[in-house]
Amino acid sequence: MKKKSDLLSEYKKWLIKAQLHTGTKIKILRSDNGGEYVSNAFKALHDENSTTHQTTVPDTPQKNGVAARLNRVLVEMACTMMRHKDVDQDL
Repeated sequence: MKKKSDLLSEYKKWLIKAQLHTGTKIKILRSDNGGEYVSNAFKALHDENSTTHQTTVPDTPQKNGVAARLNRVLVEMACTMMRHKDVDQDL
């Protein structure tokens, strides 16, 4: 992504690919309180897809490291599982 404003369209693409590849619905998105994650358009997308959006506590940057590590671990796990199943990894 070149700009934060591209997040919603990129997330929509990722969501479709992830759900197609796994055969399950994404239930929860965890993020920081960045404006790009808490916009009305993002809220509407969560309502449309019946997903829950969990955010870190405001003004606690020490928590963002935990979220970043967890995201990295989850992405690495997903890539490993996809590699094991010979799935295209353009997520």
